[in-house]
This record gives sequence, structure tokens and C-alpha cells, in this order.
Amino acid sequence: MRIAAVSSDGKFINQHFGHAQQFYIFERLEDRFQFLELRRGKAFCNGGDHNNKELKDAIDIIDDCSYILAVQAGYGAVEALNERGICVKIAIGFIDDCLKEFFKELTEGNR
Repeated sequence: MRIAAVSSDGKFINQHFGHAQQFYIFERLEDRFQFLELRRGKAFCNGGDHNNKELKDAIDIIDDCSYILAVQAGYGAVEALNERGICVKIAIGFIDDCLKEFFKELTEGNR
């Protein structure tokens, strides 16, 4: 399972999905997450409005991920992500801490 974290600095989940210009991709191993790569994109949200092609392009970048961790995501983006099988988890904090909490939720069955 792969997870995309929305972060401007690679340390802290600190951005809205629509404002993301980069995604930090992690893969779940048996008991932890491992960083795989940084993927660059383009912000598509413009004050509550978005360009559908740019939204699709952003989702294409993380298409192999099952989850995305972001500070927020708009309703239209959440719908589009869900249609592609990507679940949005709202998170803010250090990426490592958010991944640990997410792992705990997964292992306890609280998806």
C-alpha cells in the first residue's frame, strides 16, 4: 500500500491537496512506512475553484496510492480521488507522527 503525504518541506503535512506542488510517497511495509520518492505536481486550486484537467493531472501523479494525507481537500477533489480509489485522510503534523497514527488506525481496523 502506498500513501501520498502533502508537504511543502518533506517534514510536515502542511498543505491543502489543491495547493500541493509535491507529494512525498511512502509504502507500507509490515510494521512501518518507508519513503519511496518525491513526486512534483502543480497546484490546481484557485480560491475554491479548480481546473478539472489540472485536478485530473494531480490525481494521475498519485494514482498508485491508496491514501493521501493532507491538511484539507475540497469536496470535488475528494469525490474525484474516491472515484480513483484514493481515500483522503485529514492530517496535520510531522509526517512521521501522522504515518504512525495512520498505521495505528489501520492495524486497529479504524479505517
